[in-house]
Amino acid sequence: MENPIWGPMNMLLIRRKNSVILLISLLCMCILMPRDVKAQNSFRIISYNVENLFDCWNDSLINDEGFLPNSMRGWTYKRYQQKLVAISKVIAAMGEWDTPLLVGLCEVENRSCLKDLCTKGGLKAYGYDIIHYDSPDRRGIDVALMFDKNAFTLLASEAVKVGAVAEKPFVARDILYAKGIVAQRDTLHVFMCHFPSRWSGMYETQHLRMEAAGVLRHKVDSITTRNPHALIVIMGDFNDEPFDKSMAQTLDARPVGPTIEKQALYNLMRLPENQQQGTHYYQGQWNCFDQIIVSGALLTGEAQLRVAQSTAHVFKPDFLLIEDEKELQQRPWRTYNGMKYWGGFSDHLPVYVDLEVKQ
Repeated sequence: MENPIWGPMNMLLIRRKNSVILLISLLCMCILMPRDVKAQNSFRIISYNVENLFDCWNDSLINDEGFLPNSMRGWTYKRYQQKLVAISKVIAAMGEWDTPLLVGLCEVENRSCLKDLCTKGGLKAYGYDIIHYDSPDRRGIDVALMFDKNAFTLLASEAVKVGAVAEKPFVARDILYAKGIVAQRDTLHVFMCHFPSRWSGMYETQHLRMEAAGVLRHKVDSITTRNPHALIVIMGDFNDEPFDKSMAQTLDARPVGPTIEKQALYNLMRLPENQQQGTHYYQGQWNCFDQIIVSGALLTGEAQLRVAQSTAHVFKPDFLLIEDEKELQQRPWRTYNGMKYWGGFSDHLPVYVDLEVKQ
Protein backbone atom coordinates (compact mmCIF):
# COMPACT_ATOMS: atom_id res chain seq x y z
CA MET A 1 0.00 0.00 0.00
CA GLU A 2 1.25 3.49 -0.80
CA ASN A 3 2.29 5.54 2.20
CA PRO A 4 -0.28 8.40 2.46
CA ILE A 5 2.44 10.93 3.15
CA TRP A 6 4.18 10.51 -0.25
CA GLY A 7 1.43 12.30 -2.16
CA PRO A 8 1.71 15.45 -0.02
CA MET A 9 5.50 15.23 0.00
CA ASN A 10 5.72 15.04 -3.80
CA MET A 11 3.41 18.02 -4.06
CA LEU A 12 5.62 19.82 -1.56
CA LEU A 13 8.70 19.35 -3.78
CA ILE A 14 6.92 20.83 -6.79
CA ARG A 15 5.51 23.76 -4.84
CA ARG A 16 8.81 24.37 -3.08
CA LYS A 17 10.52 25.01 -6.44
CA ASN A 18 7.87 27.52 -7.42
CA SER A 19 7.87 29.28 -4.07
CA VAL A 20 11.70 29.47 -4.02
CA ILE A 21 11.58 31.30 -7.36
CA LEU A 22 8.92 33.64 -5.96
CA LEU A 23 10.92 34.28 -2.80
CA ILE A 24 14.15 35.04 -4.69
CA SER A 25 12.32 37.44 -7.01
CA LEU A 26 10.70 39.30 -4.14
CA LEU A 27 13.91 39.55 -2.13
CA CYS A 28 15.81 40.84 -5.16
CA MET A 29 13.18 43.52 -5.61
CA CYS A 30 13.56 44.57 -1.98
CA ILE A 31 17.35 44.74 -2.27
CA LEU A 32 17.52 46.55 -5.61
CA MET A 33 14.75 49.09 -5.09
CA PRO A 34 15.63 51.98 -2.74
CA ARG A 35 12.95 52.62 -0.15
CA ASP A 36 11.49 55.94 0.85
CA VAL A 37 9.06 55.02 3.61
CA LYS A 38 7.65 58.55 3.76
CA ALA A 39 6.63 58.16 0.12
CA GLN A 40 4.81 54.87 0.71
CA ASN A 41 1.06 55.17 0.46
CA SER A 42 0.26 51.97 2.38
CA PHE A 43 1.73 49.66 5.01
CA ARG A 44 0.89 45.99 5.54
CA ILE A 45 0.47 44.36 8.95
CA ILE A 46 0.53 40.56 9.22
CA SER A 47 -0.58 38.10 11.90
CA TYR A 48 0.54 34.48 11.60
CA ASN A 49 0.37 31.45 13.89
CA VAL A 50 3.42 29.59 12.62
CA GLU A 51 2.70 26.24 14.34
CA ASN A 52 5.48 25.46 16.77
CA LEU A 53 8.56 27.33 15.63
CA PHE A 54 10.99 25.51 17.92
CA ASP A 55 14.73 25.22 17.59
CA CYS A 56 16.20 21.73 18.04
CA TRP A 57 18.12 22.31 21.29
CA ASN A 58 16.85 21.33 24.71
CA ASP A 59 15.82 24.08 27.10
CA SER A 60 15.48 22.74 30.63
CA LEU A 61 13.16 25.59 31.62
CA ILE A 62 10.35 24.76 29.19
CA ASN A 63 8.57 21.72 27.81
CA ASP A 64 10.30 21.43 24.44
CA GLU A 65 11.04 17.69 24.57
CA GLY A 66 8.62 17.08 21.70
CA PHE A 67 10.80 19.13 19.35
CA LEU A 68 14.23 17.58 19.67
CA PRO A 69 16.18 15.33 17.27
CA ASN A 70 15.58 12.26 19.45
CA SER A 71 11.86 12.96 19.98
CA MET A 72 9.04 11.09 18.24
CA ARG A 73 8.78 13.97 15.77
CA GLY A 74 12.48 13.80 14.95
CA TRP A 75 12.83 17.58 14.94
CA THR A 76 16.29 17.96 13.41
CA TYR A 77 18.37 21.00 12.54
CA LYS A 78 17.58 20.42 8.86
CA ARG A 79 13.85 20.46 9.53
CA TYR A 80 14.25 23.57 11.67
CA GLN A 81 16.05 25.33 8.81
CA GLN A 82 13.33 24.25 6.37
CA LYS A 83 10.73 25.71 8.72
CA LEU A 84 12.56 29.05 8.79
CA VAL A 85 12.69 29.14 4.99
CA ALA A 86 9.00 28.21 4.75
CA ILE A 87 7.89 31.04 7.05
CA SER A 88 10.15 33.47 5.21
CA LYS A 89 8.50 32.53 1.93
CA VAL A 90 5.09 33.32 3.32
CA ILE A 91 6.13 36.71 4.70
CA ALA A 92 7.91 37.63 1.46
CA ALA A 93 4.91 36.60 -0.64
CA MET A 94 2.53 38.58 1.58
CA GLY A 95 4.68 41.69 1.38
CA GLU A 96 4.58 41.66 -2.42
CA TRP A 97 6.80 44.61 -3.42
CA ASP A 98 7.14 46.23 0.00
CA THR A 99 8.48 45.10 3.35
CA PRO A 100 5.56 44.33 5.69
CA LEU A 101 5.52 46.96 8.42
CA LEU A 102 4.71 44.56 11.27
CA VAL A 103 4.66 40.77 11.45
CA GLY A 104 3.00 39.32 14.53
CA LEU A 105 3.80 35.68 15.26
CA CYS A 106 2.23 33.05 17.52
CA GLU A 107 3.87 29.82 18.72
CA VAL A 108 7.53 30.87 18.74
CA GLU A 109 9.81 29.14 21.24
CA ASN A 110 12.30 31.90 21.96
CA ARG A 111 14.15 34.98 20.79
CA SER A 112 16.84 32.86 19.18
CA CYS A 113 14.28 31.43 16.73
CA LEU A 114 13.22 34.95 15.82
CA LYS A 115 16.81 36.03 15.22
CA ASP A 116 17.33 33.01 12.99
CA LEU A 117 14.14 33.82 11.09
CA CYS A 118 15.31 37.40 10.50
CA THR A 119 18.83 36.45 9.44
CA LYS A 120 18.87 32.87 8.13
CA GLY A 121 15.41 32.32 6.71
CA GLY A 122 15.60 34.74 3.80
CA LEU A 123 14.42 37.93 5.51
CA LYS A 124 17.82 39.49 6.15
CA ALA A 125 17.28 42.11 3.43
CA TYR A 126 14.17 43.33 5.26
CA GLY A 127 16.16 44.54 8.28
CA TYR A 128 13.58 43.49 10.86
CA ASP A 129 13.95 44.19 14.55
CA ILE A 130 12.27 42.04 17.20
CA ILE A 131 9.97 42.51 20.19
CA HIS A 132 9.74 39.40 22.36
CA TYR A 133 9.18 38.49 26.00
CA ASP A 134 9.37 35.04 27.55
CA SER A 135 5.89 34.12 28.74
CA PRO A 136 4.91 31.51 31.37
CA ASP A 137 3.27 29.21 28.83
CA ARG A 138 3.90 25.56 29.76
CA ARG A 139 4.34 24.54 26.13
CA GLY A 140 7.13 27.06 25.87
CA ILE A 141 5.54 29.09 23.08
CA ASP A 142 5.38 32.87 22.96
CA VAL A 143 4.00 35.67 20.82
CA ALA A 144 6.37 38.07 19.12
CA LEU A 145 6.46 41.06 16.83
CA MET A 146 8.91 41.76 14.02
CA PHE A 147 8.94 45.34 12.78
CA ASP A 148 10.50 47.26 9.91
CA LYS A 149 12.77 49.62 11.83
CA ASN A 150 12.97 51.93 8.80
CA ALA A 151 9.23 52.57 8.95
CA PHE A 152 8.24 51.88 12.57
CA THR A 153 9.93 53.84 15.35
CA LEU A 154 9.43 51.85 18.55
CA LEU A 155 8.47 54.01 21.53
CA ALA A 156 7.54 51.41 24.14
CA SER A 157 6.67 47.75 24.61
CA GLU A 158 5.63 45.43 27.41
CA ALA A 159 4.33 41.96 28.20
CA VAL A 160 0.79 42.32 29.54
CA LYS A 161 0.29 39.61 32.15
CA VAL A 162 -2.92 37.63 32.14
CA GLY A 163 -2.51 36.74 35.79
CA ALA A 164 -6.17 36.27 36.64
CA VAL A 165 -6.28 33.31 34.27
CA ALA A 166 -3.41 31.45 35.96
CA GLU A 167 -5.24 28.36 37.20
CA LYS A 168 -3.18 25.31 38.07
CA PRO A 169 -2.12 23.45 36.01
CA PHE A 170 -2.97 26.17 33.46
CA VAL A 171 -0.78 29.22 32.89
CA ALA A 172 -1.82 31.93 30.45
CA ARG A 173 0.35 33.41 27.73
CA ASP A 174 1.22 37.08 27.93
CA ILE A 175 -0.27 39.65 25.57
CA LEU A 176 2.42 41.62 23.73
CA TYR A 177 1.92 45.38 23.55
CA ALA A 178 3.97 47.80 21.46
CA LYS A 179 3.67 51.48 20.62
CA GLY A 180 5.48 53.19 17.77
CA ILE A 181 5.37 55.89 15.11
CA VAL A 182 4.61 54.80 11.54
CA ALA A 183 6.73 56.57 8.91
CA GLN A 184 7.01 59.71 11.06
CA ARG A 185 3.26 60.21 10.81
CA ASP A 186 0.95 58.73 13.46
CA THR A 187 1.43 56.77 16.67
CA LEU A 188 0.15 53.20 16.45
CA HIS A 189 -0.70 50.93 19.40
CA VAL A 190 -0.35 47.21 18.64
CA PHE A 191 -1.42 44.13 20.62
CA MET A 192 -0.30 40.63 19.66
CA CYS A 193 -2.37 37.88 21.31
CA HIS A 194 -2.60 34.12 21.62
CA PHE A 195 -5.60 33.35 23.80
CA PRO A 196 -5.96 30.08 25.79
CA SER A 197 -6.67 27.04 23.64
CA ARG A 198 -9.74 24.81 23.47
CA TRP A 199 -7.67 21.71 24.23
CA SER A 200 -9.83 20.67 27.21
CA GLY A 201 -13.07 21.54 25.41
CA MET A 202 -14.57 24.71 23.98
CA TYR A 203 -17.06 25.35 26.79
CA GLU A 204 -14.78 24.07 29.54
CA THR A 205 -12.14 26.66 28.58
CA GLN A 206 -14.42 29.50 27.51
CA HIS A 207 -13.95 31.41 30.76
CA LEU A 208 -10.18 31.45 30.25
CA ARG A 209 -10.49 33.24 26.93
CA MET A 210 -13.05 35.61 28.38
CA GLU A 211 -10.64 36.50 31.18
CA ALA A 212 -7.85 37.11 28.68
CA ALA A 213 -10.20 39.31 26.65
CA GLY A 214 -11.03 41.22 29.83
CA VAL A 215 -7.36 41.95 30.49
CA LEU A 216 -6.97 43.12 26.90
CA ARG A 217 -10.08 45.31 27.11
CA HIS A 218 -8.81 46.94 30.30
CA LYS A 219 -5.49 47.79 28.62
CA VAL A 220 -7.27 49.22 25.57
CA ASP A 221 -9.53 51.35 27.79
CA SER A 222 -6.50 52.74 29.60
CA ILE A 223 -5.19 53.97 26.23
CA THR A 224 -8.43 55.40 24.84
CA THR A 225 -9.23 57.14 28.13
CA ARG A 226 -6.04 59.17 27.72
CA ASN A 227 -6.46 59.55 23.96
CA PRO A 228 -9.91 58.96 22.43
CA HIS A 229 -8.34 59.21 18.96
CA ALA A 230 -5.79 56.43 19.58
CA LEU A 231 -4.98 54.23 16.59
CA ILE A 232 -5.07 50.62 17.81
CA VAL A 233 -4.48 47.28 16.08
CA ILE A 234 -5.20 44.02 17.91
CA MET A 235 -4.29 40.76 16.22
CA GLY A 236 -3.41 37.14 16.83
CA ASP A 237 -4.89 33.70 17.38
CA PHE A 238 -7.85 34.09 19.74
CA ASN A 239 -9.02 30.45 19.70
CA ASP A 240 -12.55 31.79 19.41
CA GLU A 241 -14.71 32.95 16.52
CA PRO A 242 -15.42 36.68 16.01
CA PHE A 243 -18.97 36.17 17.30
CA ASP A 244 -18.03 34.16 20.43
CA LYS A 245 -18.47 35.72 23.88
CA SER A 246 -14.82 36.54 24.50
CA MET A 247 -14.61 38.59 21.31
CA ALA A 248 -18.10 39.98 20.80
CA GLN A 249 -19.03 40.64 24.44
CA THR A 250 -15.99 40.83 26.73
CA LEU A 251 -13.72 42.57 24.23
CA ASP A 252 -16.75 44.19 22.59
CA ALA A 253 -15.27 43.97 19.10
CA ARG A 254 -18.10 44.93 16.76
CA PRO A 255 -18.67 44.34 13.06
CA VAL A 256 -17.87 47.29 10.83
CA GLY A 257 -21.07 49.19 10.10
CA PRO A 258 -22.27 52.49 8.67
CA THR A 259 -21.68 54.32 11.96
CA ILE A 260 -18.18 54.31 13.42
CA GLU A 261 -17.25 55.39 16.95
CA LYS A 262 -13.59 56.37 17.34
CA GLN A 263 -13.11 54.72 20.73
CA ALA A 264 -14.96 51.50 19.88
CA LEU A 265 -13.27 48.32 18.64
CA TYR A 266 -14.18 46.77 15.29
CA ASN A 267 -13.41 43.20 14.27
CA LEU A 268 -12.45 43.26 10.60
CA MET A 269 -12.98 39.48 10.42
CA ARG A 270 -16.54 39.62 11.76
CA LEU A 271 -18.50 39.21 8.55
CA PRO A 272 -21.94 37.87 7.62
CA GLU A 273 -22.05 34.08 7.91
CA ASN A 274 -22.10 33.53 4.14
CA GLN A 275 -18.94 35.66 3.76
CA GLN A 276 -16.99 34.31 6.73
CA GLN A 277 -13.53 32.96 5.90
CA GLY A 278 -11.58 30.36 7.83
CA THR A 279 -7.98 30.47 9.02
CA HIS A 280 -7.74 27.15 10.89
CA TYR A 281 -9.04 23.74 9.85
CA TYR A 282 -9.92 21.08 12.41
CA GLN A 283 -11.94 17.89 12.06
CA GLY A 284 -13.37 18.89 8.71
CA GLN A 285 -14.40 22.38 9.79
CA TRP A 286 -12.95 25.83 9.13
CA ASN A 287 -12.69 28.30 12.02
CA CYS A 288 -11.76 31.97 11.98
CA PHE A 289 -9.52 32.03 15.05
CA ASP A 290 -6.96 34.43 13.56
CA GLN A 291 -8.37 37.93 13.58
CA ILE A 292 -7.51 41.61 13.26
CA ILE A 293 -9.37 44.19 15.32
CA VAL A 294 -8.92 47.95 15.11
CA SER A 295 -10.11 51.05 16.91
CA GLY A 296 -12.72 53.16 15.18
CA ALA A 297 -10.16 55.94 14.78
CA LEU A 298 -8.47 53.80 12.11
CA LEU A 299 -11.72 53.64 10.13
CA THR A 300 -13.00 57.22 10.11
CA GLY A 301 -10.37 58.61 7.74
CA GLU A 302 -9.59 61.57 9.98
CA ALA A 303 -6.11 60.39 11.02
CA GLN A 304 -3.01 60.15 8.83
CA LEU A 305 -3.54 56.37 8.70
CA ARG A 306 -6.68 54.41 7.98
CA VAL A 307 -7.62 50.80 7.22
CA ALA A 308 -7.79 50.26 3.47
CA GLN A 309 -11.34 49.42 2.40
CA SER A 310 -12.22 48.91 6.08
CA THR A 311 -11.35 45.23 5.84
CA ALA A 312 -8.73 42.58 6.60
CA HIS A 313 -7.80 39.57 4.50
CA VAL A 314 -6.94 35.88 4.80
CA PHE A 315 -3.81 35.00 2.82
CA LYS A 316 -4.74 31.78 1.03
CA PRO A 317 -2.51 31.02 -1.98
CA ASP A 318 -2.41 27.50 -3.37
CA PHE A 319 1.09 26.82 -2.04
CA LEU A 320 -0.18 27.09 1.56
CA LEU A 321 -2.89 24.48 1.00
CA ILE A 322 -3.10 20.74 0.57
CA GLU A 323 -5.96 18.46 -0.42
CA ASP A 324 -7.77 16.69 2.40
CA GLU A 325 -8.75 13.53 0.56
CA LYS A 326 -11.03 12.40 3.37
CA GLU A 327 -13.05 15.62 3.49
CA LEU A 328 -12.63 16.38 -0.25
CA GLN A 329 -11.51 19.95 0.32
CA GLN A 330 -8.34 21.95 0.88
CA ARG A 331 -6.77 22.60 4.26
CA PRO A 332 -3.65 24.43 5.51
CA TRP A 333 -0.43 22.61 4.69
CA ARG A 334 0.97 22.07 8.15
CA THR A 335 4.45 21.11 9.31
CA TYR A 336 3.24 18.04 11.22
CA ASN A 337 0.06 16.03 11.07
CA GLY A 338 0.16 14.43 14.48
CA MET A 339 3.65 12.92 14.66
CA LYS A 340 3.99 12.63 10.87
CA TYR A 341 6.26 15.16 9.25
CA TRP A 342 4.57 16.80 6.27
CA GLY A 343 7.12 19.56 5.76
CA GLY A 344 4.52 22.25 5.16
CA PHE A 345 4.06 25.71 6.59
CA SER A 346 1.50 25.87 9.41
CA ASP A 347 -1.89 24.61 10.52
CA HIS A 348 -3.11 28.23 10.36
CA LEU A 349 -3.43 30.66 7.48
CA PRO A 350 -2.04 34.16 8.02
CA VAL A 351 -4.19 37.28 7.99
CA TYR A 352 -3.28 40.85 7.11
CA VAL A 353 -4.54 44.41 6.97
CA ASP A 354 -3.33 47.36 4.92
CA LEU A 355 -3.08 50.84 6.41
CA GLU A 356 -3.43 53.64 3.87
CA VAL A 357 -1.70 56.99 4.23
CA LYS A 358 -3.96 60.01 4.01
CA GLN A 359 -3.07 62.01 0.91
